[in-house]
Amino acid sequence: MPRVVLVHPNPGPKDRDQQILPLGILYVAAPLIARGYDVSVIDQRKDANWPQALRELVGQPDTLCVGISTMTGPQIAHGLEMARVVRDAQPRLPIVWGGVHPSLLPEQTAAHPLVDVACFGEGETVFPPLVDAFRDGTDWTRLPGLAFKGSDGAVVKNEAAGVPDLDAIPPLPYDLFDLQKYKVSALRSGPSLPMVTSRGCRFRCAYCYIQEFFKRTWRGLSPDKVIAEFKRLADEFGAEGVFLLDDFFFQDRKRAAAILQGLIDNNLRLNLYNANCRADFLYRSDDAYLKLMYDAGIKTLFVGTEAGSDITLKLMKKDIKTQQVLEVNRRLAKVGIKAVYSFMAGMPDETEAEVMETLQFMLRLKRENPGAMLYKVCLFVPFPGTEYFERAEKMGCQFPKSFEGWGNFDYNHVNLSYLSPAFKEFLHRAEEISAFIDVDGKATGIVDLVARAYSVVAQRRIDRQSYRFMPELGLIKAARAFQQA
Repeated sequence: MPRVVLVHPNPGPKDRDQQILPLGILYVAAPLIARGYDVSVIDQRKDANWPQALRELVGQPDTLCVGISTMTGPQIAHGLEMARVVRDAQPRLPIVWGGVHPSLLPEQTAAHPLVDVACFGEGETVFPPLVDAFRDGTDWTRLPGLAFKGSDGAVVKNEAAGVPDLDAIPPLPYDLFDLQKYKVSALRSGPSLPMVTSRGCRFRCAYCYIQEFFKRTWRGLSPDKVIAEFKRLADEFGAEGVFLLDDFFFQDRKRAAAILQGLIDNNLRLNLYNANCRADFLYRSDDAYLKLMYDAGIKTLFVGTEAGSDITLKLMKKDIKTQQVLEVNRRLAKVGIKAVYSFMAGMPDETEAEVMETLQFMLRLKRENPGAMLYKVCLFVPFPGTEYFERAEKMGCQFPKSFEGWGNFDYNHVNLSYLSPAFKEFLHRAEEISAFIDVDGKATGIVDLVARAYSVVAQRRIDRQSYRFMPELGLIKAARAFQQA
């Protein structure tokens, strides 16, 4: 039986212990298996002996190609590491790249020597016809959704492929992985697995790549399909909780309600986590809708707030108001759903005063809803395919000029040249101090005691907007380094 090898590179040092199941591989594997292919998978995070395992798989005579999926950043570097193993072991075996980054920059990706073909778009549509061509020995160079080096060495980019009917995608082959290695627990829940019920988002946030990737479109599985998949995760694989990884689960209000009611009607006592939701959607939802969420098992809602300044929110085209977030925060506390908020700072045209507004806003959210969960302020990184990326480039920021260069791109390795040295220093202080606004459950033992003690100091600094002289930052960094050692 012809074989396809699919690999999941490590997303980066911070993700070494991350256990989220790589659903992207399963979505590509499902139609391949339905076409009669044998699919083998390697997760670099989980297999310490992955080089030997990869060499053995690509050395088998029935292996047609290797597929590598990657996001922008360190995952590219790790993917290239895996590609070099393939090239050294089997120089003529096609190495095919796909995922978010190759879809956003297909021509630059295809130019790399360790990339034979770059797939752009959704893999279920693009990849299987390419594999068929490899198997049959037919011409694949006119297939849609591909970028590759032509006979003269110049990169060729074909037309875009269509999008898959989500309901028509075969059942995901979860048995390709040892699921015991991927079941995670959140908020003291039982074993949980991830799930995606829809793709895309129709909103216009200036920092988000989804605009370019999905062209501001959204598609969802039918409610019956979603309920059937929930049942499968619970009955066949013992999941007690589900991480919803949709870009915006609630894009279609009626569909979301039908799914939630279906969970109740089928007595599926699953805890649902990480459902992405917008503050304006929740603001417009009545108490009955919020209660439906809670009764169906939603334990957390991820509310991407991003900023606590209405000026900043307008600049980033978030299309929400801080007052909406405050009202939603209070209402979620009453219904018993834990709100999870994220924030960023350092965007083009943002001011120091606006960042201070964000810090004070975060503190207000926590004080008005002690059960809320707040991530620290993340330093902004302009990613390809976003409006802010183009804006930052026009403001003088220099970005990698090669596929390999993107492998070293994250917030530690980006020079936002539009920020003054003083503003950069302030942003680093804001990042550090914001980590202590919410310390609940984020540490144990002596570390927890120290964090709680400093949280009082941090809150006073935010109240007084006192960030200029912070001698404790050295101790914080030293303690963090000691903890990670």
